[in-house]
This record gives sequence, C-alpha cells and structure tokens, in this order.
Amino acid sequence: LHDYPGALMDFNKACELNPGNEMAYVNRGIAKINLGEKLSACIDFKTALNLGLSEANELINQFCK
Repeated sequence: LHDYPGALMDFNKACELNPGNEMAYVNRGIAKINLGEKLSACIDFKTALNLGLSEANELINQFCK
C-alpha cells in the first residue's frame, strides 16, 4: 500500500505500548527507510538488535554502513 507515514504512526504507537517488541522497531525502521529517515531507522534497527533480534543485523549491514 506504500502508506509509510501511516505505518510510521502505527509503529510509533506499537513501540510506545510495548517497548520490548523488537519487530515493532524493525518495522518502524523499514517505514523510516522508505521515508528517507536513514539515521532514525538505523537507531530502530540497533534497538531491535539490542532487544535480541539477531536478524536486525542484516538490516544494519544493508542500510547503516
């Protein structure tokens, strides 16, 4: 659907309600990448990694190097 602004709002709320949900950070980061917010997306990917989602490292290597 490509409604990245809407997705960003939804994932912002998801992260607020459940700050331990690593997938919410990954999905918010992907929305941010699509909106051109690379630095902020990389912070979300790193947060997901720190929460234990090792797969987030692939996104960090792809977008944050």
